[in-house]
Amino acid sequence: MALDLNEPQKYRDFRTDETPRYINQMPLLISGKNLEGEMVDIPRIPFQVADVFERRINASKPDWMNASKPDWMNYWFDTVDGIVLSAQGAYTDGRFKIRKNSQSLKAVTPQIADTLIRGGIRHTSYEETSGTEFMSKDVIVNRDLNRDEAIDSPVLLELLNGDSSLRDAVVDKIFYEGKNRFNYDTMMGLFLPSELEEAHERALFVDWLDCGSWLVGVSDLLGDDARLVGKAPEAPVV
Repeated sequence: MALDLNEPQKYRDFRTDETPRYINQMPLLISGKNLEGEMVDIPRIPFQVADVFERRINASKPDWMNASKPDWMNYWFDTVDGIVLSAQGAYTDGRFKIRKNSQSLKAVTPQIADTLIRGGIRHTSYEETSGTEFMSKDVIVNRDLNRDEAIDSPVLLELLNGDSSLRDAVVDKIFYEGKNRFNYDTMMGLFLPSELEEAHERALFVDWLDCGSWLVGVSDLLGDDARLVGKAPEAPVV
């Protein structure tokens, strides 16, 4: 079932029964062409974490000009922002990289399935892979955050393009809705994937409000629960 995300089709949900996997949705989103090479849509821009949260605060305002679109809050969304881990045992400080608008993730196709490592993209060198580095000894990971911790999260600020005004609006909106609807006091945790024997990259997804709007890096690109959104080129950019 297609989600109700906009009027008209500025934003398109690419999850269907025929395309449940990230590696199938991404090439269709990027090119507008199906597996047979037929144009079935316009080429679109894949959503980043910042796009998801921008829609959660701006598309959930009920007014006469912009009817509320609750599906933005009520479902999870995969993104083109990646998280890169080093090979197991390479470091002891829990370092990882956030890789916004990852070219590796934008380039995935069904043909790369056999090259993946447990659903992640192999990288020959963690050190040579681009991204902003963090260390889990210095940031809060793998648990929910309270509001002050979310405001202070350098990872969240990085994913929101360093825009502190957007960050404040996002945290205010998510914590208000989480408390109002589910009586949550903690939300928006960053959950890391496990280290593997090789450096690898996974896509971050933003969980639905019911699950605390988590930032989750455990996506399997071969899994059957991906939901990518593409925006038309003329759609507003965060």
